[in-house]
Amino acid sequence: MTEPVAATHPHESDLGATRLIALSDGIYAIAMTLLVINVAIPAHLGDAAFHKALGDALPNVGAFALSFSLIAGFWRDHRRILTALPPRRS
Repeated sequence: MTEPVAATHPHESDLGATRLIALSDGIYAIAMTLLVINVAIPAHLGDAAFHKALGDALPNVGAFALSFSLIAGFWRDHRRILTALPPRRS
């Protein structure tokens, strides 16, 4: 089993690395949030119309889930790389 990301190499003393990690976390969060824009079901539908609209949206939900999983994997690996870097020497 791999060790947690925070335990690999803490960067509390390196403010530059901490800022870079926070910036990249924010960028990945925005990218993952923007994925959900393509998944929409109209409001105020009856039961039958809702189930039809939900069925029509399933390809978008599948694409969302796949894309979200891929970006989450990239984020995880990127975070591991950044936290494994040695601290900057002053």
